[in-house]
Amino acid sequence: MFLTKLKEQEKEAFLMLAHHVAHSDDEFCHKEEQIILGYSLEMSIIGDEYNKNSFNLQSTLKVFESEESKRIVLLELLALAHCDDELHCKEQEILTAIKEVFNFSDGYYSLCSSWAKSILALNQQGFQLITL
Repeated sequence: MFLTKLKEQEKEAFLMLAHHVAHSDDEFCHKEEQIILGYSLEMSIIGDEYNKNSFNLQSTLKVFESEESKRIVLLELLALAHCDDELHCKEQEILTAIKEVFNFSDGYYSLCSSWAKSILALNQQGFQLITL
Protein backbone atom coordinates (compact mmCIF):
# COMPACT_ATOMS: atom_id res chain seq x y z
CA MET A 1 0.00 0.00 0.00
CA PHE A 2 2.79 2.44 0.93
CA LEU A 3 5.81 0.53 -0.34
CA THR A 4 6.33 2.67 -3.44
CA LYS A 5 7.47 5.46 -1.11
CA LEU A 6 10.53 3.42 -0.10
CA LYS A 7 13.93 3.86 -1.76
CA GLU A 8 15.19 0.97 -3.90
CA GLN A 9 17.54 -0.40 -1.24
CA GLU A 10 14.74 -0.13 1.33
CA LYS A 11 12.37 -2.05 -0.94
CA GLU A 12 14.77 -4.97 -1.17
CA ALA A 13 15.37 -4.91 2.58
CA PHE A 14 11.63 -4.74 3.23
CA LEU A 15 10.99 -7.79 1.09
CA MET A 16 13.58 -9.72 3.11
CA LEU A 17 11.92 -8.53 6.33
CA ALA A 18 8.53 -9.68 5.03
CA HIS A 19 9.92 -13.12 4.26
CA HIS A 20 11.56 -13.23 7.67
CA VAL A 21 8.28 -12.49 9.43
CA ALA A 22 6.26 -14.87 7.25
CA HIS A 23 8.71 -17.76 7.67
CA SER A 24 9.42 -17.17 11.37
CA ASP A 25 6.71 -19.52 12.62
CA ASP A 26 7.61 -22.25 10.08
CA GLU A 27 4.08 -21.94 8.63
CA PHE A 28 4.31 -20.00 5.35
CA CYS A 29 0.59 -19.93 4.56
CA HIS A 30 -1.15 -19.10 1.29
CA LYS A 31 -2.30 -15.69 2.57
CA GLU A 32 1.25 -14.74 3.50
CA GLU A 33 2.50 -15.92 0.14
CA GLN A 34 -0.12 -13.82 -1.66
CA ILE A 35 0.67 -10.72 0.37
CA ILE A 36 4.39 -11.04 -0.29
CA LEU A 37 3.67 -11.53 -3.99
CA GLY A 38 1.60 -8.34 -3.84
CA TYR A 39 4.50 -6.55 -2.14
CA SER A 40 6.84 -7.68 -4.92
CA LEU A 41 4.45 -6.46 -7.59
CA GLU A 42 3.86 -3.14 -5.83
CA MET A 43 7.60 -2.52 -5.57
CA SER A 44 8.39 -3.95 -9.03
CA ILE A 45 10.78 -6.51 -7.58
CA ILE A 46 11.04 -9.80 -9.42
CA GLY A 47 12.37 -12.69 -7.40
CA ASP A 48 14.03 -12.56 -4.05
CA GLU A 49 16.93 -14.14 -2.29
CA TYR A 50 15.72 -14.67 1.28
CA ASN A 51 17.84 -17.13 3.21
CA LYS A 52 16.68 -17.73 6.77
CA ASN A 53 20.14 -18.88 7.87
CA SER A 54 22.00 -15.81 6.65
CA PHE A 55 19.36 -13.16 7.35
CA ASN A 56 20.37 -10.57 9.94
CA LEU A 57 17.54 -8.52 11.39
CA GLN A 58 19.68 -5.79 12.94
CA SER A 59 21.69 -5.03 9.80
CA THR A 60 18.56 -5.14 7.64
CA LEU A 61 16.81 -2.61 9.87
CA LYS A 62 19.74 -0.18 9.54
CA VAL A 63 18.77 0.33 5.88
CA PHE A 64 15.71 2.32 6.98
CA GLU A 65 16.79 5.80 8.01
CA SER A 66 13.76 8.06 7.67
CA GLU A 67 10.90 8.01 10.15
CA GLU A 68 8.45 7.65 7.26
CA SER A 69 10.20 4.53 5.98
CA LYS A 70 10.28 3.02 9.45
CA ARG A 71 6.55 3.64 9.86
CA ILE A 72 5.82 2.07 6.48
CA VAL A 73 7.80 -1.02 7.46
CA LEU A 74 5.89 -1.41 10.72
CA LEU A 75 2.45 -0.91 9.14
CA GLU A 76 3.05 -3.33 6.29
CA LEU A 77 4.66 -6.03 8.45
CA LEU A 78 1.85 -5.84 10.99
CA ALA A 79 -0.64 -6.43 8.19
CA LEU A 80 1.39 -9.42 7.02
CA ALA A 81 1.66 -10.85 10.52
CA HIS A 82 -2.09 -10.51 11.14
CA CYS A 83 -3.23 -11.80 7.74
CA ASP A 84 -3.84 -15.34 9.02
CA ASP A 85 -5.84 -14.03 12.01
CA GLU A 86 -3.16 -15.21 14.40
CA LEU A 87 -0.07 -13.40 15.61
CA HIS A 88 2.41 -16.16 16.35
CA CYS A 89 4.91 -15.67 19.17
CA LYS A 90 7.90 -15.69 16.76
CA GLU A 91 6.22 -13.04 14.60
CA GLN A 92 5.54 -11.01 17.75
CA GLU A 93 9.19 -11.28 18.80
CA ILE A 94 10.36 -9.89 15.46
CA LEU A 95 7.81 -7.08 15.46
CA THR A 96 8.73 -6.16 19.03
CA ALA A 97 12.40 -6.05 18.07
CA ILE A 98 11.55 -3.77 15.13
CA LYS A 99 9.47 -1.55 17.42
CA GLU A 100 12.39 -1.22 19.81
CA VAL A 101 15.08 -0.62 17.15
CA PHE A 102 12.90 2.02 15.49
CA ASN A 103 12.09 3.51 18.90
CA PHE A 104 8.30 3.38 18.55
CA SER A 105 6.17 3.75 21.65
CA ASP A 106 3.80 1.01 22.79
CA GLY A 107 0.89 3.32 22.01
CA TYR A 108 2.02 3.91 18.43
CA TYR A 109 2.63 0.19 17.95
CA SER A 110 -0.88 -0.61 19.22
CA LEU A 111 -2.40 2.00 16.94
CA CYS A 112 -0.58 0.53 13.93
CA SER A 113 -1.61 -2.98 14.90
CA SER A 114 -5.26 -1.95 15.11
CA TRP A 115 -5.03 -0.22 11.75
CA ALA A 116 -3.49 -3.33 10.16
CA LYS A 117 -6.30 -5.54 11.47
CA SER A 118 -8.90 -3.05 10.23
CA ILE A 119 -7.43 -2.76 6.75
CA LEU A 120 -7.26 -6.55 6.45
CA ALA A 121 -10.93 -6.82 7.42
CA LEU A 122 -11.92 -4.14 4.92
CA ASN A 123 -9.90 -5.84 2.21
CA GLN A 124 -11.64 -9.14 2.92
CA GLN A 125 -15.05 -7.43 2.79
CA GLY A 126 -14.14 -5.90 -0.55
CA PHE A 127 -13.28 -9.29 -2.01
CA GLN A 128 -16.58 -10.67 -0.71
CA LEU A 129 -18.46 -7.83 -2.38
CA ILE A 130 -16.73 -8.58 -5.65
CA THR A 131 -17.72 -12.24 -5.54
CA LEU A 132 -21.40 -11.73 -4.64
